[in-house]
Amino acid sequence: MKKIKNILTIGIMAFALVFASCDGDAGPAGPVGAAGQDGAAGADGAQGIPGDDGNANVQSITFDIRSLTNTNPIVLAVPQITQQVLDEDLVLVYLRQNFFSDPAIWILANGLGIIPDHVLNTEYTVGQVRIVNHFVDGSRGPPIVDYDVAKVIIIKASVILVGKDNLDYSDYYKVMEHYQLNY
Repeated sequence: MKKIKNILTIGIMAFALVFASCDGDAGPAGPVGAAGQDGAAGADGAQGIPGDDGNANVQSITFDIRSLTNTNPIVLAVPQITQQVLDEDLVLVYLRQNFFSDPAIWILANGLGIIPDHVLNTEYTVGQVRIVNHFVDGSRGPPIVDYDVAKVIIIKASVILVGKDNLDYSDYYKVMEHYQLNY
């Protein structure tokens, strides 16, 4: 019986120790172990969906020409026009009519102007654009007074798809959208 009593006492004490040890606060975290070796690199992921073509090969230069409205021709200094640009790229000039309309009226500065019987010619030289206003019969016209903004667009030859697209370059808004440029 003494043996049973000793076993029972030891059992109760062991149970009390196990039960009592569960109620204590957690101790502080131990130190961080050393970093393991890097594993082998995983396989490359699948090719993503191609993005839209950007306009890195298109330049847009805007001029406020209100102070030039009583001159003919209007001469714009455009240092971006180099001999290489003249030889290889497409340069367009658009003019915005100076009264407010929504959307604004933009015309290609090479053809009929806003004023009836007037024609605009654009001449390009290194570093310069000249916009000349004249009558349909070829005589020189009055000063250019109907435009407030000129925009010169330089398009690298590498992005022009001759015969591959139906882009109407006389339509300012279509050109701006096609080349992702701000109006």
